[in-house]
This record gives sequence, C-alpha cells and structure tokens, in this order.
Amino acid sequence: MTWRHLTRMLPPGAELEVVVEERVAYDVEHPRGGRPMRNVRRQHQAALTVLTAEGRGHAMTTDLSRDGMVSALRLAQCAVLPAPGHRARTSGTQGAGVATFADCREWTVEDVDAQAARLGECLDERLGGGAAPHWLTRARAIRSTCHSYASASRASAGPATAGTGRAGEERTEERTQAWVQARITGRHAFGVSLGDFARHPDGLSVTAIADEAATRIPTGEPWHGDAPVRHLVWQPEATAALLAVLGTALLGDRYQAGRSFLAGRRNKLIGAGTLSIVDDGRLAAGPMSRVYDAEGVPTRRTVLVDRGTLVAVLHDEASAGRDGATSTGNSVQEHIGRPRLLAPTNLLLVPAGEAPPPRAHLRIEDLRDVATGADVARGLLHAGFTGVWCPDGTARHPVTGSLSIRLDRLLHDIEAVVGPPRFLLGRAGFAALTLHTRHTDAVRVRWA
Repeated sequence: MTWRHLTRMLPPGAELEVVVEERVAYDVEHPRGGRPMRNVRRQHQAALTVLTAEGRGHAMTTDLSRDGMVSALRLAQCAVLPAPGHRARTSGTQGAGVATFADCREWTVEDVDAQAARLGECLDERLGGGAAPHWLTRARAIRSTCHSYASASRASAGPATAGTGRAGEERTEERTQAWVQARITGRHAFGVSLGDFARHPDGLSVTAIADEAATRIPTGEPWHGDAPVRHLVWQPEATAALLAVLGTALLGDRYQAGRSFLAGRRNKLIGAGTLSIVDDGRLAAGPMSRVYDAEGVPTRRTVLVDRGTLVAVLHDEASAGRDGATSTGNSVQEHIGRPRLLAPTNLLLVPAGEAPPPRAHLRIEDLRDVATGADVARGLLHAGFTGVWCPDGTARHPVTGSLSIRLDRLLHDIEAVVGPPRFLLGRAGFAALTLHTRHTDAVRVRWA
C-alpha cells in the first residue's frame, strides 16, 4: 500500500495526513516470594486525517491492509466537519527520512524479566532479613515505530506539480524505552521507590538501585510529633512530583490565560540562583525525546528558567501564534488517536550547588495525591508525604504526614540541586534529582 495511491483518492485541494504506529510493550512484575507476572502487548494502528478548506475529518483503523486503509480514508472524508476560518496546510511535513532514539539491539520478554529478577536478587543480598519485609520489582520495555506522512497540496502547488497528486515526504521515527523499578516497603509501612531508565534493558543500573536502597531504609522507630526541622531534602521521586507541577505552570496557554502562578513574571526573578529549568525534546537519555512533535515541528532544547530568572515558556503552534513567537516543539500526542496537548517533553532541573554536609533534616521520600492537591494558578500544593526524620544526618525515624507548599516561595529556598537526573517509571518526562532546601514558611509540615 503506497501513500500515492491514497492521495489519488482525495478531492481537489484536499490534503491527507497519515500516522501509522507499531508498538510492542513488555511488562514484568516480581513480588518478593510471589509468582512473577509477564505481559506482552502489541499494537498496530493508523490514524488518517483529511484536511480541506472547510475543515477536517478523522478516522482510525487497526487494519493496515490496502482495503483497510482505503475504508478509513473514506470514513475520514465523510467525517469532515465545517470549521470556519480553517485553512488546509500547504507546507507538508517538516522533514523526511528516518530519525531514531532507539537501541537497534533486539530483546525479548525473557530479557526484560531477567532485569526485574536480577534487581530482586540484589535487593535480597543487601536488604535480606527483617529490614525490608516486602518489595516489588518491575521492568518495562517498549519498542515503537511511527510512520508519518502528509501529502502536498495540489490546490496550491506550482505549475510543475499542480494536478499531479505528487505525494509529500514520509517520516519515520523509532524509539526504544526501558525502565526498571523497585517499590520497597519496610517496617511500619514505610515505602520507597527507586528506578532507572535506558534505551535497552541491558543498560539499566540494577546494582546501583539496590545499593541506594540500602541507604534509604530507616533503622529506628516511627517518629511522632513535631521535630526541629531546619532543612528539607527532597528525594528524586518527590522532586519529580514537584517538577510535574512546575511544568504545568510553564505551559504557554496557562501563562497567557493567567492560570499560572508565574503569569506576568517573564524576565523576572522567580527563584534562587541555584534554580535552572530546561525542557529538552532531543535529550539522548530522555524517554520523551522525539525529532518532531505532534504538529511536525522540530523539537529542541528550551531554557525556561536561568539561574532563578524566568526567560521562556513552552509553546505549541496555537499558543505561539497568540504570543507572536515560534513553537518550541511541545505538542505532545501520547498515542495516535488521542488529542494533541501542550506539554513538556523531558523537563529537567539543572544540577547546581553542592550537597551540604550531614546535618539534621527531614527527608521527603515521596508525595501522594499531588494531582488533586495542586492549585497551579495560585502556586499552592497540598500533598501527603512519606519521609524520614534524620536528627543526625542519617536515616533514623520513618514519618508520614502532609505538606502545604507555597511554590513561589519554595523556589527561593533552594540551596542545591544534586544529580545526575534519572527518569522513573510513572514520571516519564520529569527528571528525578535530589533537592536541598531551607525549611521556611514556604512548606508547612503536619506530622501524622
């Protein structure tokens, strides 16, 4: 089945966009002392969009045969809805050829399973006995190939191409993603999550995760009541949750509508000199990296906050048009058939400063219910937390409770950002680092 054949079925002046996605995902779970679970999912689907001067029509199919694609094209033509002011695109795709963020080496579900099993064995060596009564290791690996095509507009083509139906350029993007994660539940229901990302299961740092886990489990009894907290240490999982909220505040459409606590503060100081935030759509080690975004715009590295100063926000074509700017390549479509959204790609805090010497601090391991407790317009965040009170700088007493956070003030309390960044399963586009902050009225701690 060729794209040229489909374009010949279009009415004069119409354009065709086709996206074909092939995806294989392997998921493995290994509970300690339990039975492993393995799952393999294969997806093959296509989305066709017909664009005319009046509007656009959309259809999807999982039948990638010639007849299946022709039927989907006819459905898309019948589904064209009037859209006043809509104009068909005339530029075609932004580029052609094959782009890749993939490791060409093959893998099987057994290879993925081996990583989860190996992580469990390493945890058993380092945490054996009663220190950690339960853990669950997970591994996921995804290989996806996306073929994109946009026809040349015959209505606006020059004399050499008018009426010929010459097809536009085809683009192929390949991606591989592999994660491994351990969820460890210690005594007194204390829990901690650790993980890693790579392009191939063989690149996952299994032993490093187990080594870190040995330092994260508290050794004492639960702490009840207040404590003289002067410093907070946000572990990578908690930092990634904070970064997800900040990423929403840095979206151009929210900024323009005043639905961000950063609205109107461009080129102004919004945080400490140790705060720098970057969105990098082409990060070699980033799980959300692509060469082009969902609108065909080349992705790029965008500096959003530079040493405490807000210098830019993220744009797709719509928000960029309202600002008189250019798109930053942040139109994201998780899977074909789903709506395109303005969203970060790989959002990172840039490491800055040095980790302070051991001292009394409250370590925030993880945040719960962040999505429901975030008020991005006002910069407020209410969340439950799991943590460790470290009166002498070492992990001693597990604690739980809730936090009320003023994000605009917390950004000024950052003392150090310690890397390197990691991307965790479940927080795919938000880099996880360790964040050191002063404890001020920016964060109110309620102990359970």
